[in-house]
Amino acid sequence: MILKENIHNIKKKIKAKLNSMTLATQLATLVSVAFSLIILVLIFYNYQSNRSAILNQQTEITTSMLRLETHNIDSYFTELDRYSLLLRQNTSFMNIINSRSVMDYQDTSTLSDLLASQFDNRNDLFAYRLYLTTKDPDFEITKRKHMVSYLYKRRASTLPYYDIFTSRPNFMYLAPPKEEGVLCTYYRTIIRIEDQKPLAVIELIVDDSYLSSLASSYVENGEMLIMLGSDWDLFYSSSPELTTDSMIQDIRKQIEESGQDEVHFTAHWEDTSYLVVSHMSEKRGYHLLSVKPLTVINEQISATRNVSLLLAILAISLSVLLSIVFIRLITRPLSTLSHRLQKVGSGNFTTSAEISGSVEISNLAESYNSMILHINDLINKNYISQINEKTARLIALEAQLNPHFLYNTLQAISTEAILSGNKKIPPMINAIASMLRYSIKDGDFSLLEQELKYVSDYLFLQQSRFDEHLEYELLIDEETRKITIPKISILTLVENSILHGMEEEVSQIRIWVETSLEDDLLKICVRDNGCGMNPEKLDALKSRLRESVEHRNETGIGLTNLYSRLTLLYNGLADMKIESTYLKGTAVTLLIPYEENKTCIKH
Repeated sequence: MILKENIHNIKKKIKAKLNSMTLATQLATLVSVAFSLIILVLIFYNYQSNRSAILNQQTEITTSMLRLETHNIDSYFTELDRYSLLLRQNTSFMNIINSRSVMDYQDTSTLSDLLASQFDNRNDLFAYRLYLTTKDPDFEITKRKHMVSYLYKRRASTLPYYDIFTSRPNFMYLAPPKEEGVLCTYYRTIIRIEDQKPLAVIELIVDDSYLSSLASSYVENGEMLIMLGSDWDLFYSSSPELTTDSMIQDIRKQIEESGQDEVHFTAHWEDTSYLVVSHMSEKRGYHLLSVKPLTVINEQISATRNVSLLLAILAISLSVLLSIVFIRLITRPLSTLSHRLQKVGSGNFTTSAEISGSVEISNLAESYNSMILHINDLINKNYISQINEKTARLIALEAQLNPHFLYNTLQAISTEAILSGNKKIPPMINAIASMLRYSIKDGDFSLLEQELKYVSDYLFLQQSRFDEHLEYELLIDEETRKITIPKISILTLVENSILHGMEEEVSQIRIWVETSLEDDLLKICVRDNGCGMNPEKLDALKSRLRESVEHRNETGIGLTNLYSRLTLLYNGLADMKIESTYLKGTAVTLLIPYEENKTCIKH
């Protein structure tokens, strides 16, 4: 009973949904569903039938590639074999290691030169070591330290796998790598032919550049290339982070159970399924494997399926499009009118709608245009006129407060003070007037001598305020006077010294302003003997300076504002250094690039 009620409710909801649709939408939905079901059934059947064929094809292609790669790797190791025997063919080398006498300087130098020459013949070695079984020292040259060094008290007999690479028939061994980036450690024993006694051991640490170059094409296809030794040691993996011990053990089990040189199977590790293809080198016994996620293969299958699905969707879309094209012709003018209304809502009252269509839509467009023109006229007559009136008032008020008016007024006050016999006020007013004139000067830059005049006026006014509690001295290199610097930069440093230098116990302060040229840098130093800063306060100040640049913050005051300005004006080439000792003073140094400064002057 409950089930019947649920079915009835579902049918009722579907019917209500269909009734809310237009006829064109209902027909388009019906055609789309019917065609989609047919296409999905065909695609699923095609997918299942092709999947097995594509897996077999992928396995055959990968096996052929691994055969070729195995041949190339065998050739690579054969070349390494020949390389390890080059010293054997050198008469001087054989005479030295066959001799029973202690090696002298000439013998050591000869072996060093031979080792360096041999090392330079290859670019895939991390290290080349030569161990002499009856003599000292041993020799080593590495890529990191490209020079021959001597090894003492390190016997060849202590090397790992010594019993293997000093035995018949090969007198060599490929040891698995012990560190990242290494393919193998190659050991070669140089023996005396007569009694086959080991005379020397060559140890080559070979990097994995050759295997990495082979693996690049596999990695591009989403595969892993793995090389396992004859003893199932891991020599190389293009994805070492994914190559686990459990994976290697599973691969070993599958290959040993098959008993064949070429094996392929599917496996599942870490929630991912893989296609594994293996080929064993008949010459050296190692296994070369391609491990490819099945998702990559499925993507290839899905590509074909998606093309078919795309063609089906295009056919369905074309059918639906033809059925609704006439409805779109009717609704398009309404959509255009809707966009125009959105622009009006955002404040654009100048747009008009030139819309054609049915009589009703044309009448609606005309009504819309008439309404917009009426609203725009009302805005121009009322709102904009009021704004213009207020702007005019602001401009008039600004003219009354013009800095030039203040400058002229100060000059008048200075004249009255002179006439009244007050000799202290006129210099102060002149200094204020000079500073005011400098402050209203346009531009971000000023000549250094103009900045110094501004600073001198400021210090004069401050000295008038503090009397004997403030002294200052300007030590200016004459070659720096015509250099352009950011305006009010030196004043910021001087003001900072006065503001923070006379805190706490310090009641008297002396300020030095120095300029000089060092290479291509203009050096400006402002130092004082004020209260200074403790290390914590100094570190906090430097941290604020860095933050002001990282956040492009020019709204601060004092040093942070100046440091941010310098960084932006000189593209990060200018610098500010701060040194301070508590109760001994502070020194702030600006380093401004002189060549960059010339560019700023030009532009």
